Amino acid sequence: MKLLGQTRQQLQSADGRHLVDKGVSSMVKSLCESLRTELYSVAAIQPLPSRRLVDCLPELATWSKGIWEGIPESGVEAS
Repeated sequence: MKLLGQTRQQLQSADGRHLVDKGVSSMVKSLCESLRTELYSVAAIQPLPSRRLVDCLPELATWSKGIWEGIPESGVEAS
């Protein structure tokens, strides 16, 4: 119980909040970049085709699997 309290205290500190915010921002940026490169072709200069949410699911599954298998995640390490 003491360890949980110390962890909570660290995460609620200014430095802890900064690290969590930075990590989440990096993860969202990594996800958006991954979705952009996998779902949209940049070979031709044309308007981006519209995609349905269901088109994103396989890429989301691949990306999230990579995070759990690759902890710590390279996107967070790069920040």
